[in-house]
Amino acid sequence: MTRWLAQTTQRRGELTRLAACVGVSPRTLRAWRAAARAQRDERRVGRPPRSACETQRAELLVRAIFEELVAGHDGWRSVAVALERRGEPVPTRLVQELVRALELERAQRVAERIATNRVHVEVLARDALWGVDSTLVGRTEEGEIHALAVRDLCVRRLLSISVGPVPTGQDVVQQLELTARARGGYPLAMLFDNGGANRAEVVQEHLAAEQVVVLWNLPYTPEHSAWTERGIEDVKAAAGLLRAERLAAEATEGSVSSSEPGVSSKTKDLFVRLVDAWVRLDRYTPRAAFLGLTPEELDRIAPRADAHVRRARFYEDVCSALESARAAHAAPRARRMAEREAIWCALERAGLVTRIRGPGLQSGRSFVNTTRARRKSSCRMPLGTADSDGRATSTSSCAATRTRIRPGQAPATGRSRSGCTTVRIGEPMSARWWLHQAG
Repeated sequence: MTRWLAQTTQRRGELTRLAACVGVSPRTLRAWRAAARAQRDERRVGRPPRSACETQRAELLVRAIFEELVAGHDGWRSVAVALERRGEPVPTRLVQELVRALELERAQRVAERIATNRVHVEVLARDALWGVDSTLVGRTEEGEIHALAVRDLCVRRLLSISVGPVPTGQDVVQQLELTARARGGYPLAMLFDNGGANRAEVVQEHLAAEQVVVLWNLPYTPEHSAWTERGIEDVKAAAGLLRAERLAAEATEGSVSSSEPGVSSKTKDLFVRLVDAWVRLDRYTPRAAFLGLTPEELDRIAPRADAHVRRARFYEDVCSALESARAAHAAPRARRMAEREAIWCALERAGLVTRIRGPGLQSGRSFVNTTRARRKSSCRMPLGTADSDGRATSTSSCAATRTRIRPGQAPATGRSRSGCTTVRIGEPMSARWWLHQAG
């Protein structure tokens, strides 16, 4: 009766006569009719669900085709066409669902393999290992604008940054000289990618004269300089210079020439934005991995690398190990990997780094854990005083004091209120703005 009430339309007076025959009130029949119609509307509309047997059979067919196809050409369309050619058609929606699940399963296997083989490196002393890298930050009518950054990989603090045209080998040498002057010396090793400026002969000769070991990344392997890449990405994000934001800004901004020859106002603006982001990140942003300290505070209490090993002896040992590694391998890639392993082993023997392989790694700092008791006395020291090494600090922002350097003239340093050393060096057509933090 309830189905008949829900499926038919009753004429006037029919519910009253039907209620009298059944022995209920018309209101009760109307309630039964409403409940039946609501139940009918809740039923699933469309094709009934597939059976478990059909789904299982389709999964076996799709998996076999998916594993046979070449990676990159194994999308659901290719799988559906291959099934049709074999005379085993499968509904398109089901093919899409199964291929999506297989791609997720493959991605999980790759992630597990990478996590198992990942090597985590902890640098245990400041000025033991620096990372150098450049990145695109903007474009003008004259060409691209790049930022060249140097970062200490122990305290993860940006040591210097420059903004200008594509850096050359001489630009890299000048920035390293100014950074080493501000830090009190060069590191024991430096991490470089295979850029043309880094491979320049003038850079190699300069580092060899300063007895600095060069640790080259494998080609197209940014994971080998992950700390440097992450530091540059953080500064660009804080300055609003990531790719999407940069492209949006370039669509509305132009290159306006400044009063100084060879330097556009956009280059200066990018320099100021990057320096402001640098100060906010390294001076005023505490890190959980550093027990709540900022990179600048951590830099004050970190042990120095030259307290663990003598530079001349370390450089001699590494050069001997590199010669043995080159003689033992003929293939270029195998030789490069052997050279990297020799350098890492030398740093480990000196107690400057530790390496751990496998997932579930912690990013804490070993020397931070051993100096927890010094946290209140050393790390809460008000900025603007001198630390235990006698290095001046300040809480004011890095409002730069810029000193103009003529071509061929030795760079003179200008000291701002914040203790930051800022100079501008370079030819008029390849001018770069530099900022180097004291200490």
